[in-house]
Amino acid sequence: MLYLLAAIGIPAVIIIPWFVYKKQKSIKRDHLFSESKTFLKEKSIIVLPFKNISPDPDQEYFSDGLTEEIIADLSSVDDLLVISRSSAMTFKGTDKTLRDVVNEVGVRYVLEGSVRKSGNNIRIVAQLIDGSSDTHIWADKYNGILEDIFAIQERVSRSIAEALRIKLSTEEKVILSRQPIDSLEVYDYYLKARQEIYRLSEEGLDRAIHYLERGLQIGGENTLLYSCLGNAYYQYWNLGIRIDDSYLSKARD
Repeated sequence: MLYLLAAIGIPAVIIIPWFVYKKQKSIKRDHLFSESKTFLKEKSIIVLPFKNISPDPDQEYFSDGLTEEIIADLSSVDDLLVISRSSAMTFKGTDKTLRDVVNEVGVRYVLEGSVRKSGNNIRIVAQLIDGSSDTHIWADKYNGILEDIFAIQERVSRSIAEALRIKLSTEEKVILSRQPIDSLEVYDYYLKARQEIYRLSEEGLDRAIHYLERGLQIGGENTLLYSCLGNAYYQYWNLGIRIDDSYLSKARD
């Protein structure tokens, strides 16, 4: 795939837009499993999709977005191996036990949780589990308003690092504290757009572009939004929905 992208002039960053502001080291699940089922690394973790327990089931885009942001945060920690978003999401809605999960991906720790969003209020519950013994290492609850979401994400990631006795470098602390989008309204459009792109449908891509363009109108130029927009345009062509080369040109722009 990367060779194809290079040939047509599409930068790899377009395919996974959130890479532009988080250093990723996440690993695909199908490359992890070993017959011995030993841990790939003692400090290794999978972040399972956070459950949406909001009154509105349509808020699932928000809980999935939180899951991805925590994966991105943790992936910036050099001393921690983190399973990729695409692999973690395969466990969404399954009835597999935690022991099944850790055996399948070859990691020791599991982070799971839930998100309740009602109006401007949010409640997030997260717990870190040692998959080798099925014991709780750390758990916490976070109550706040939407304006607190970035601080909560940072607190969750820092708490996990502390629980695993990982000493964060100055650079890692800076990465965890970054807020790539200042406006919560724009951030909400970004999360909705990303969710729509994952649907891999023409209607989903149309909605994603609408959300992203709206976000750019409100918040001005933003690397993260532009990268996500490039991904949406590329997917029209990549999925064979609209094979006009003008979409590749828009993706490059």
